[in-house]
Amino acid sequence: MHARTRLFKFKNLSHISVYTELQGRTFHDVLGLLIPFLKSSPNLVSLSFACGDPNRDLAYSPVDLVASLGENFTFPHLRIFRLHGCIDPNWPAFLERQSLEADPLRRFFARHPRIEVLAFNSDFESLPHDIDPSYLLRIFPCLKSFEGSSPLLVSVLLTFSEQLENIVITDGIADDTLKKLYYGIPTLPKLRRLAILGFSGNGILTRLFRALVKAARELEEIEFRPLANYNGSSSLTVPSCDYVRVFQSLCFF
Repeated sequence: MHARTRLFKFKNLSHISVYTELQGRTFHDVLGLLIPFLKSSPNLVSLSFACGDPNRDLAYSPVDLVASLGENFTFPHLRIFRLHGCIDPNWPAFLERQSLEADPLRRFFARHPRIEVLAFNSDFESLPHDIDPSYLLRIFPCLKSFEGSSPLLVSVLLTFSEQLENIVITDGIADDTLKKLYYGIPTLPKLRRLAILGFSGNGILTRLFRALVKAARELEEIEFRPLANYNGSSSLTVPSCDYVRVFQSLCFF
């Protein structure tokens, strides 16, 4: 038996993190190993999954992943849900109002209302423009940490401002939709960590960063990381932080 295949024989795990490259296989081939592995750990607290093939333009669908678990399967203790890798950019249908009950991913989240940490590594090319905040609250009532691309940030900030403790912007790309936040970011009373990864010198994102710092009175950790191939200036002036109690970590790359 292949060594990597033997790893899928473990059972009753609380934390699972899987990264796999397709390497000539289909995503459904991967699911054939992954789904029994996940179901053998019903008390799962944390699930992180990344899949892709760096040599080919292939993407996997999170919808297929959760649908393969079955409509009635639930991880009652699930708190952390992260999806990374080459994700199908057209998958976020669960955010559309007309898919309230039809989308398998929407039903998966409905069965897991205790998720506190959510990460989506996707550019959300097909992201709906009219996401209802009350709808997001119904899906993620316990959300404390969001990691994802900037297009979804507006809705997340306006919906979960009172409970967010961690924000990670993964793409470093921002558009004009974020301008509405310059002077309209609500107070973020519980935010402790803010990270912008893959910064590309976008002026919109720089001003957003400063506005976020001003809105978070209890901010303790800041991370600011430019793209590996970014040749512009990576300097950034942190705004006046007289009301920020303490920085435990301040990282600029």
